[in-house]
Amino acid sequence: MNNNEKYNLVICSTLNQYVNYNIIQRFCENKLIDKIYNITFETNSNNLHNNNRWDKNLKEVIKNKNLISEDKIIDIIISDDKIGNIDLIIKCFNRLEDDLNDHKKPKYDLSKDENKKPKYDLSKDEKLIWNITGGQRSTVMAIHKFIKENNRNNDLLCYLEGNMGDVKLLKVDYSKPGLKVKKLFNQNYDENLTIEDCLKLAGFRDNDNKNGNNKNNDTKEEPFNMSDDEISQYGKLYDLYIKNQELREYFINSNKQGNNLDFSDDENNEFKKLINNEEVFKKLKEDWSKKPKGTVFFGYILEKMVYAVLYNKYHKDEEKNTILEMKHSYKINFANKEDIVDGHQIDEFDIILLTKKGKLIIIECKSGGMSGDVAKSHNYSTYATCGVYGLPILINPLTDAELGAIHTKDSKGTYAYLFDKDYEYIRSAYNSARRAGLEVIGIDKLTCGNNILKKYLK
Repeated sequence: MNNNEKYNLVICSTLNQYVNYNIIQRFCENKLIDKIYNITFETNSNNLHNNNRWDKNLKEVIKNKNLISEDKIIDIIISDDKIGNIDLIIKCFNRLEDDLNDHKKPKYDLSKDENKKPKYDLSKDEKLIWNITGGQRSTVMAIHKFIKENNRNNDLLCYLEGNMGDVKLLKVDYSKPGLKVKKLFNQNYDENLTIEDCLKLAGFRDNDNKNGNNKNNDTKEEPFNMSDDEISQYGKLYDLYIKNQELREYFINSNKQGNNLDFSDDENNEFKKLINNEEVFKKLKEDWSKKPKGTVFFGYILEKMVYAVLYNKYHKDEEKNTILEMKHSYKINFANKEDIVDGHQIDEFDIILLTKKGKLIIIECKSGGMSGDVAKSHNYSTYATCGVYGLPILINPLTDAELGAIHTKDSKGTYAYLFDKDYEYIRSAYNSARRAGLEVIGIDKLTCGNNILKKYLK
């Protein structure tokens, strides 16, 4: 595929419009499309799916990014009684009342006047790319059948591969078995994409953005919300933490002792001796004095250590530099004010990061216990905000070897201490996360070893 070929793109309206935005951005970046046809279903009071709102979310982000003019996005509205009916959906494809090569109206409605004889069928001269990523199964099957029955040999199917975020173009030849993968243009990624954009495409927003609107490029916030000094000091603390079992035990036990950390200048201060770094100790003492009431301080420390390590390894390092944006303590809410319950946020992510491939990774840093309900809620929130393209991860305060001992229930030998009562809540959190389907990573394996986080950030 080259830049001399021109196509028009067909998308399917869906709850998480990121799957459409990702494709649109790449095609527009490479100047390969003239128009976008949006297959959507009419919204009424009896329909649980609000396609109007989903389409609005997508169009607002496209407009904010100046990808394509709004009059080039053409809504094909299908009545909701055709959801699931392949033959009726195909009939709708054939009812387009204008030649799509010379279409001037911004919208036409196939949910009305169904018996009206169509003036034109889809032009066989027009090359279409059908993004089937966000479509319902019946719509995708209808697309296949429509291409086959109308001998649309120039059309392509397009699919956003979920794991690595690559776009696949498929050439369908119904005279031969299988699908032929067509070479795609340069896989450029949108480096102006933000976490806020991704949330907007899924119907959510940053809870601190009270207006619920995407910020324009001139007022975009800083992509990282920890200072250089914090990153430096918590990065040093991380190195101390993973090398010193006594320090890990001290922090873990502080949870059971009501955040009891000793920041006195007493020469016999055990905690200060374990830290053995005046700058790091000073920074912890400063943050301790400013911590909100009720904060589990070790959880706060764990969150900042993880942030610092990921920043240093996957953003600051010029060879890696795979993180586009990263925030900690990130509160989310519904973008639509009508959905907000009693003005409360719906979730808070310890760390949320956006990779240059457009993948959202949501990290929970658990220093203490976690119920099965909380683990499932975290998994659900990730799915709701990111769809199947999100990645929920739990970072545990134990090392990978220690987690292995808990997993195999090896209560004897080197790791016998893990089965004491003091570690009961950490064992419980690990098991809850595993049952809920969260990926669990030991604190020492953030940048090494064979884990899913490293896979997506390398």
